[in-house]
Amino acid sequence: MADAVDIAGVMKHLVWLDANTLGERMVAQAVRRRMKSLGASADEYVMLLDQIPDELQHLTGELIVPETFFYRHEKAFQALGRWASIERARAHPDKTFLALSAACSTGEEAYTIAMALLNAGLRRERIRVDAFDISSECIRRAKQAVYGSSSFRNQDGKTARDIYFTVNGRGHELSPAVKSLVNFQQRDIFSGDMAQLADSYDAIFCRNVMIYFTESARKRAYEILKSILARDGVLFLGPSDAPLALKAGFALCDWSMAFAVRLGHPSAADQPKTMKLPASGPARTCAAKVAARPASARVKPPDRIKPGESQISAHSAPPSLDEAFRLADLGRFGEAMSILREHLASKTPQARAFYLLGLISDSAGDKTGAEQAYRKALYLQPDHEESLLSLCLLLECAGRMAAAAPLRQRLGRIAGGPR
Repeated sequence: MADAVDIAGVMKHLVWLDANTLGERMVAQAVRRRMKSLGASADEYVMLLDQIPDELQHLTGELIVPETFFYRHEKAFQALGRWASIERARAHPDKTFLALSAACSTGEEAYTIAMALLNAGLRRERIRVDAFDISSECIRRAKQAVYGSSSFRNQDGKTARDIYFTVNGRGHELSPAVKSLVNFQQRDIFSGDMAQLADSYDAIFCRNVMIYFTESARKRAYEILKSILARDGVLFLGPSDAPLALKAGFALCDWSMAFAVRLGHPSAADQPKTMKLPASGPARTCAAKVAARPASARVKPPDRIKPGESQISAHSAPPSLDEAFRLADLGRFGEAMSILREHLASKTPQARAFYLLGLISDSAGDKTGAEQAYRKALYLQPDHEESLLSLCLLLECAGRMAAAAPLRQRLGRIAGGPR
């Protein structure tokens, strides 16, 4: 019989990680891998966490290995390129662009940042990307810069593969011209030496990591990120992280599907004139529990659609769901709903359609309708990340923590989570 793992004893050392999100099974599997590596029993392993300085880092690396691939959530990198080459270049024309990939895993994100900046027209000598991870094994693999086909999953990633990689016996190897722009370090963002990086980074990517932390650890992490982000810098987060940043005092950039935030209050150019997707509905509801908003600051609810009303010509091709999202971003909810009706009435409705319906319903104050829409999206696509996040936040804001807990665990697994 396998040696029983002392979960409670291990979690006392991992005080910044949320045991409920990780799940006991995942913790036990990670501990057994480390026990096997060290040739230790369960009782001995708990003691070794105190005796071996680096063992806690090795265990954390086993627990949190975010799923990663080139250009994951590609709109974030598209937004980075536009912002870096226009607004930021105008404000700091002679300054090197400094970016950070926190919890960089095996390097795909950090190298994507470098490629996105090159594609946006920044000169090589004006680009520097730092990349930190607590796992020495992840850093070792990242420095090799050799990847398999699973690292290129979308069109942007495949285009980058064709431009910046060569194929050899080991896989797809990154061009030295891009590889040299990234500085990898084994580093814990909770370490005290992060203070020396104050106000350093123009852009920070810290995606799909916060969900694993306890509430107190998240607060501390956001304070650290605030301290090392330049005053006019941008923090890019994952879909499961962005709403939490709003509670920490960041302001959401009005960049659709980029999941980007800035320090303090957004500039006039970033002031939300309309609903922001995908996080506006649940995030706005949660924020209201912290501080009441004046009526003038609230998003106008969607226009009511009369039966049979449609602003789409009967002679034109049905508009795409992307057009519905664009219209919703502009606050033109009536037109967005007209398009949604066509998609929802089809024989093969998409999860994204029910997701958008949920956002619009939630924005109008119809919490029951929003919950039903998110659940329909998840019925069609159980791993639809944005629907999971929105439903989870909606339930948490309603105080239904028990119902939200399994959704948090699913988000953790989808975000890459524990292996």
